[in-house]
Amino acid sequence: MARSVVLVAVLLVGCGAGSDKEGGSTNLSPDGSLPLGDGGTDPGFDAADPDAVYSPDGACASRSFSGRKLPLAISIVFDQSSSMSSGGRMDTAKSGLKKALSDAKFDDVAVGLFRFGYIEGLSGCTSDGKPTFEPAVLSSARTGLFAAIDKLEPSGATPTFSALNDAYAWLAPKILAKGSPFDGKVAVVLVTDGAPTCGSHTPTEFFDLVAKGRKATIDTFIIGLPGSGEPFYKDTSGGPPTDNPDTTAVLSKMAAQGTDLANLPAGCAVDPKLTTKVTNPCYYDLEKSGFTADALATALDGIRKATTSCEYAMPAANPLYDSSNPGVVVVDGSGTPKTLPRCTGGPVPADGCWDWADAGKTRVKIVGAACTTVKTDEKSRVDILLQCKVK
Repeated sequence: MARSVVLVAVLLVGCGAGSDKEGGSTNLSPDGSLPLGDGGTDPGFDAADPDAVYSPDGACASRSFSGRKLPLAISIVFDQSSSMSSGGRMDTAKSGLKKALSDAKFDDVAVGLFRFGYIEGLSGCTSDGKPTFEPAVLSSARTGLFAAIDKLEPSGATPTFSALNDAYAWLAPKILAKGSPFDGKVAVVLVTDGAPTCGSHTPTEFFDLVAKGRKATIDTFIIGLPGSGEPFYKDTSGGPPTDNPDTTAVLSKMAAQGTDLANLPAGCAVDPKLTTKVTNPCYYDLEKSGFTADALATALDGIRKATTSCEYAMPAANPLYDSSNPGVVVVDGSGTPKTLPRCTGGPVPADGCWDWADAGKTRVKIVGAACTTVKTDEKSRVDILLQCKVK
């Protein structure tokens, strides 16, 4: 995972001190909405001094401030419905999850597990109102998470809407409170092998639900297992109607609603015709590409890369430095630095640019080619340079 080093220019002398869950759960909130994850609270930085002047020729030296890459918390929303017994899907899926999460690259990632399908003591159309395993950093939590994965057994139906709703509703207040491990990037990964079979939620309701999750700063990714290409609505009268949505189209549009386009396959179907099977989906289609433990592990690692790599925390507030206009430098694995300009809202420069990631200016985000560098180059780092305030 990319490292973050924060460098700050310091004066040697003269720097002044100076659910509708089918089976019983509540909705996201009484009005059906989720709170915004970023409340825009004051991060504690001193307001910029209008009389402060930065002199690039002043007597300044470098000083290192410890910075950190934003943490990542992933909640796996796992389909354990009875169809997962077909063709060894369950065993392959469990092996793939454990293979991915055993990699040292996940050591500092918090991972949790929600289930849906049959849950002991409840009906076959139920989902976890709270996680079976709460997201925890894997360097110390693998044994517990893997024990929870090992206990997954196929049974019951497919209440997909309730499962996502429950996960978002549990995560949203944690994000708003900004407590660890929910004080960085948060993602939900839906792993499913078919269309929903509980409730009568329309595709539009699914799209709106994922959009609400996104508004609460939860990225949603989807991994479709064999069986996920069936018609969206089950029909018991002898065949699906001609206008029945195809699940590949619904899942593709849900995935496109769930995260930044930069995190999706280039040219994927972000707004497909819902009655047409999608050949270039925005989700990980393991029915089409081949379902193996390795393929599932690769998909989950791709999600890790997409969600972790491009936001960095600013250094702690210090009255000696101007935090309002940082310099942002991406250094690749070979040690080659690139100083990025501030994004303007126009075309992204060839080397990329940076912008604020939150209203409180406590985080910066890297955009464009520079973001690709820190996503794909595990030895890269980001340096943040602050100017001294000089009277």
